[in-house]
Amino acid sequence: MGKKRKQKNRSVVRSAKDNYERGMDHCFNEENFDAALKYLLIAAKSEYKPAYGEIGIILNREKNESDRAEEWFKKAEKESSLFPLAAYEYGMLLYLVRIENPYP
Repeated sequence: MGKKRKQKNRSVVRSAKDNYERGMDHCFNEENFDAALKYLLIAAKSEYKPAYGEIGIILNREKNESDRAEEWFKKAEKESSLFPLAAYEYGMLLYLVRIENPYP
C-alpha cells in the first residue's frame, strides 16, 4: 500500500445563512456573545442582511460599543432589514446617547 498523507486542517466553508444561524445559536443557547459576534460578522461580510441588526444589538447591549452599534443599525435601516427588536434597540440607543450628549 501507499504512504498515508497527512491531512491539512482546512476551515469548513459555510454559507452566510449557516454562519448567521451558528452565531444566533451561540447568542441564545450558549450566551457566548464573542463567538456569536464572530459568526454574525462573517455572515454580514457576505452581505447577509438579517445579521446587521443582530450585530447592532450585541454591540449595544453586551459590548457597550454604541458608536459601532449605531453604524450597524444604520446599515440595517439602509438595507431595509431593521426588524422590530433592532429598531427598538436603535431608538433607545439614540434616545440615551442624546440625553447624555445632546450636542455632539
